Amino acid sequence: MILFKSAKYGAGAGPESAWTEAAPFRYRKDKAPTQKVYVTLVSTVAQADPASARSRIADPPITPYPPPPTRSPQPNQYLTTTMPTVKLDITLKDLSKMIDVSLLHPTMTDSEILAGLQDARTYDAAAACVKPYAVTMALEALEGTSVKVCPVIGFPAGNSTTAVKVYEATEVVKEGAQEVDMVINIGKALSGDWDYVSDEIGQINAAVTAGGAILKVIFETDYLQDSDIIRLCEICSAFGVGFVKTSTGYGFNKQSNGMYSYAGATDHNLKLMRQHSSEKVQIKAAGGVRTLDDLLRVRALGVTRVGATATKEILQEAVKRGIGKEPKTVEVTIPDVIAGRRVANEYLALGTLFSTGAIAWAASRGGSKKKPEPESLLDKAKSTLGVGDSDEEAFIKKFIADAEKEAKH
Repeated sequence: MILFKSAKYGAGAGPESAWTEAAPFRYRKDKAPTQKVYVTLVSTVAQADPASARSRIADPPITPYPPPPTRSPQPNQYLTTTMPTVKLDITLKDLSKMIDVSLLHPTMTDSEILAGLQDARTYDAAAACVKPYAVTMALEALEGTSVKVCPVIGFPAGNSTTAVKVYEATEVVKEGAQEVDMVINIGKALSGDWDYVSDEIGQINAAVTAGGAILKVIFETDYLQDSDIIRLCEICSAFGVGFVKTSTGYGFNKQSNGMYSYAGATDHNLKLMRQHSSEKVQIKAAGGVRTLDDLLRVRALGVTRVGATATKEILQEAVKRGIGKEPKTVEVTIPDVIAGRRVANEYLALGTLFSTGAIAWAASRGGSKKKPEPESLLDKAKSTLGVGDSDEEAFIKKFIADAEKEAKH
């Protein structure tokens, strides 16, 4: 079911029947060698009304495969990207010790934090990430376990002064924290003030390691270009920090169009961070690792730690799949395009449909160094589908709302 296409081609007329019986599509290469258009067909729309919303196919058209003659497409049947497969020998403990249980939501009560700490204890997680005030609470709840206590500082915006961050880091380590997650000054990085950024990371790392703890440096990769990420990896490698980390998981800042967009840990950025960090610096993925498949995929990319709020669900699923004390070989597929929750910085994501049991994804990913101007998903969908009247706009608004609601799960 083709519902969207890459924005860079502009809308073009397409067959009205595409809503009810669509063929899957191959990708086509653009003139730029680093640009590709990928369209992933997951399922057809069973309840969509062709009269109220029409599919528009890119002009020039993407070459279709012949449609299935007798049955509807099945989920992932026509995934069109190259998908390398990696084999991992994994135990349940390997997985549990990848997870930092995230207990950082601003509305979490003490009782909710304690429940999360109990999960960290029960499932033998690597660490529990907590707000700075909760360090003592966490230490008491996790006493007698190997689960580390990891407070966050300068979180989530990274805008505190260096002196304040150093003070925070020193205090939480004195309290007994074994790990510290720190957010860089993102604005300084984007300003190219690398002396400031480097000096801050160096001071905080010195304060943390002086107390026997390790530092994880959070980049908030959504806001950064590849060159910024590479530079940060080089700085962190020079100081020998413990981890470099993609995101806070809470970077949903309002954009100029009033919309919110957040990618979190993308495959592209994880590969980039692993490639440009020293071997001694580990990689932590945060933002979007919600399932066992997510966890296995990022491990295959070289990630050794993740921030997660779904620890119980992830590890229970691992047990269901037969992962236990003894190593089990699992095959992990790493697609170039992930349909569903996340929108990477270098993607022009044009939509995700859940309301009718369909998920259609079309995205353009390339080597552009400049991010596209922010544009609301509604505006993208309207221009892509050729929506003109209020009834059609209402339909689009409804499926976007349904998609956003589903994406929270």
